[in-house]
Amino acid sequence: MSNAVSGRRGAFTLIELLVVVAIIALLMSIMLPSLTCAREGARAARCGVLLRSLGNGLHAYATENADWLPGVNTTGVALSEYRGVFNAQILRQNHQWPVQTYDWISPLLRMDSADLGRNRAERFVRVQNEFACPSQYNIDSVIYQPPPDVLDFRPLAPFRAISYLQSVWFQHWGEKQRSIVLGKNKGSLQNIYPETCVSGFDGNNNHRVNWEALTPDYVSKLTRVGSDAARKIAAADGTRYLPAGGDLDHDVAPTPGDYGSFTCAGAWWSGGTAWGAKQGSKTWWDGGTVTYNQPGQGQNLALSYRHGCSARGRVTSTVRDNLGQMNALFFDGHVKRLSDRASREPGYWYPTGTRIKSGAIIEGMTQVGPGFVVP
Repeated sequence: MSNAVSGRRGAFTLIELLVVVAIIALLMSIMLPSLTCAREGARAARCGVLLRSLGNGLHAYATENADWLPGVNTTGVALSEYRGVFNAQILRQNHQWPVQTYDWISPLLRMDSADLGRNRAERFVRVQNEFACPSQYNIDSVIYQPPPDVLDFRPLAPFRAISYLQSVWFQHWGEKQRSIVLGKNKGSLQNIYPETCVSGFDGNNNHRVNWEALTPDYVSKLTRVGSDAARKIAAADGTRYLPAGGDLDHDVAPTPGDYGSFTCAGAWWSGGTAWGAKQGSKTWWDGGTVTYNQPGQGQNLALSYRHGCSARGRVTSTVRDNLGQMNALFFDGHVKRLSDRASREPGYWYPTGTRIKSGAIIEGMTQVGPGFVVP
């Protein structure tokens, strides 16, 4: 009896199977980018929520501490007092200290006990892990300039890469504040953290004289960041990339040099290791090129502008081709997604009243005039 009579159909032919496979492959090629974009959108949203929670903590801290912001000249003074005489035991036993002078995150967590770790290394890594952007996949496998308690860090390596950075210009004090002393007990450790902000200016914590801007009257208070807090970035997606054999490194020193693991230069400056670009590449103003030979040579762009589902958004060397975006937390508490171009305005990264030095205009990613004063 034939198939037509019996009502049965023969097996699929090879051509038919190939057509089905081709259709499935086509559908997958159409759907996968959409799924990738959806997943990245969800990660970016969670990243924004983390930043917003940090903003809430920052405002709570400032409210409890007469508007002072945590950082190198406030909460970090306790560590600064021991500069040069650290040993592993001192760093292990003082659980009330921030994990680094530039650390602005752990003070928001009220880290005044050993609950978050038995030693500084455990607290350091936990801070980085608990506030890790979901889109930050990278790890740090090198310890930069090993500190006295390096043996506490090594069992915890590799570390989660840095997720969020604050512009150091909101932590350092201005040039006229070298002799200011706030409170009667500068150098006293019992009241420094976190309820009472007894602070003094450490001469090593001002801007270097050859930096691109001047902030003569600034001190690190929430009320001093700017006339419009909604236009000043408190923290943003950022990873400082310093290649050592192709690996990310992590500065875990208790009293690091200019930035540490919690701050960096703002995105206006072209030479930063978080938001800077490859030497010789074009800036966002006609005729401008990056003059700095910074270590990452633009590889950091993909790590800092980490949001975006397009493969082209992961360009790692030049800003004009970079289609990635960053999440930015503003001092008024709102979070906004910024493109590379949008993030390059100097007003985001410097306190109101900052003057860009006339010789520094070629250092910026967008052009401003000589003596430009940040609004």
